[in-house]
Amino acid sequence: MQPQVPKLIQSLRINRGNTPPFVLRKGQFVTGTIIRFYPENKAMVQLGGKKLIAHLEKPLQANQRYMFQVKDVHPFIRLQVIGETALQRDTDQISLILEKLGLKAGKDQKQFLGLLLKENIPFQKDQLQRAFLLFNQGNSPDQVTSVLLEMFKRKMPIQEKIFQSLFARLYMPETLTALTEGLMKQLREMKPATKEGIQLYRRLSSLNKENRISLSSLWAGQLLMESVEGKETTFSFLQKAGVVSKQMTYSSWQKTWLNWAKGQGLMTSSGKLNGHKLLTASFKQEQLPFSYFSVSRLNSALEQMYRYQDLSQIDLNKVLHIIRSIQRTPDTYLQGIARLVSDESFQSVFKHLPMEPRQSLFRLQRKTEHLDQKQVFDILARLDGEIKKLMDHSLSQKDKHILKFWQWIHAASGEETDQNIFLSRLKGFMYLIKPGYEMDEYPSIPKLLSAVIDQDQNSLAKSQSNKMLQVLNGLMLSTLQDQTEPYRQFSLQIPGHMFGIDQDVFVDFEGKKDRNGNLESDFCRVMFYLSMPHLDETVVDMNIQNKIVRISIYHSQPNLLKPMVDHFKESLKTGLGHQDYQLSSILVKPLHEDQPKAEHFDGSGIRERPEHGLDVKI
Repeated sequence: MQPQVPKLIQSLRINRGNTPPFVLRKGQFVTGTIIRFYPENKAMVQLGGKKLIAHLEKPLQANQRYMFQVKDVHPFIRLQVIGETALQRDTDQISLILEKLGLKAGKDQKQFLGLLLKENIPFQKDQLQRAFLLFNQGNSPDQVTSVLLEMFKRKMPIQEKIFQSLFARLYMPETLTALTEGLMKQLREMKPATKEGIQLYRRLSSLNKENRISLSSLWAGQLLMESVEGKETTFSFLQKAGVVSKQMTYSSWQKTWLNWAKGQGLMTSSGKLNGHKLLTASFKQEQLPFSYFSVSRLNSALEQMYRYQDLSQIDLNKVLHIIRSIQRTPDTYLQGIARLVSDESFQSVFKHLPMEPRQSLFRLQRKTEHLDQKQVFDILARLDGEIKKLMDHSLSQKDKHILKFWQWIHAASGEETDQNIFLSRLKGFMYLIKPGYEMDEYPSIPKLLSAVIDQDQNSLAKSQSNKMLQVLNGLMLSTLQDQTEPYRQFSLQIPGHMFGIDQDVFVDFEGKKDRNGNLESDFCRVMFYLSMPHLDETVVDMNIQNKIVRISIYHSQPNLLKPMVDHFKESLKTGLGHQDYQLSSILVKPLHEDQPKAEHFDGSGIRERPEHGLDVKI
């Protein structure tokens, strides 16, 4: 990555220019000015650019600025005046708060507190205490301030570990592409090659086109390691997927793999796995002991399983229970049918049924034909049988985890470049780096990195693993967000080799949240930071408001890039139209002369209040 890009990313990520909606929170300190008085001890007060009507319980002076603390926000806002007199200087508010909280602060801490107040960022005493301590670790005060502001804005826990991860990500940027190459080199030199080291190397190979291991070899390595340990995890998964026959016994399967490994020199004379050889071993499909490891067959099996990933065993059992209760009480079968078709579990299962029983159930539900009891119970009997078949397809949590893993491995290992492949690679990458559901046979990359750090005596491997773990932790931390906030803002760093380029791709997301807490795709902003072989540094800023898309592309030579953009403009407009989006404009601008400035979203903050009634009690 070019040296200027991290600097550009830092400036855009931290100094976005976005002013969040002004919302008062309990415990928050805020300055306000008394604009004018009204009868009955009321006054207009200006807080953070908003004018509100307040009821005064303490005499204040007009056209004077005071420091307040929010004591309550329901059923109405209640503010407490801090100090006996109006504020004369900006430093007065800082002194008042430090005195109120009983805290001591140096010059840098006071400047940081002043920025929190200026930007109306809420904080608690314990948060401020922990933040002040982070100024005493020898880092640049300006850099510490920038990182802490981001943590407070995103409502992250003010903890040293989180601070260090974000600090490293912003001010000591490492590219995952370079880290992956360096770590793979060190893993090849590890002695002995541990199980976790082998797993980590083979995971990372999917992120690195120079050392990529074939799909057939990745499957073979996984199955061989499990066979050595006598584990049936992936064997059972492949039987469920229909790749391996149900008649195949595990003992026969295991024996075949171990004998094959001996023939390939992957087992030592003492019967142990030759870890160093397996680490980089690559085999063609026809070299494997079974014939069904073709990429197309495995892809087909994974796609088939994916269709049933939302099929719940609990829902299936509940539907079966309702069907059998109807069969046991034939006199009330009409009420039972009504209960069945309206049940939420049945609605989830219904879409997975074959067409014929679905049509029969439609007839029952609409009652357009007068079916006798025997016909109804024949339909229920067939439905009972179909539900039993679906039970064979339902996936456990373990199955879903393995399915997601191999879906990503297949997407990452392919050469395809369409948008669905990009999305699959991105989702899979995020899934593998996010600690969560863990299995010994399929651990996350952070868990493997931690294991290698604990095992390895090679200082270079330790250093590389620590750096990568810190980058991945920083990525996960950037997605942390207060669930009560109406906006989401997070950043991603993705290995460029996943998308056919040599440098990492940096992406920033921000925008409204939908009802499920996800980024609202109709109202959002996405910024891509790219360093490409021929175009070098390029920033793509995409702003979406009510499905209307505005794009700004920043480049060091805009006149060179503009003809290319014009060439693809119509096809872009057509493609967006197919997705029900409208391209409003696409502009090419100089990268460093006019860095992109954030545009404020049309979100809702505090509404403007009419100049009557009561908004605030002081």
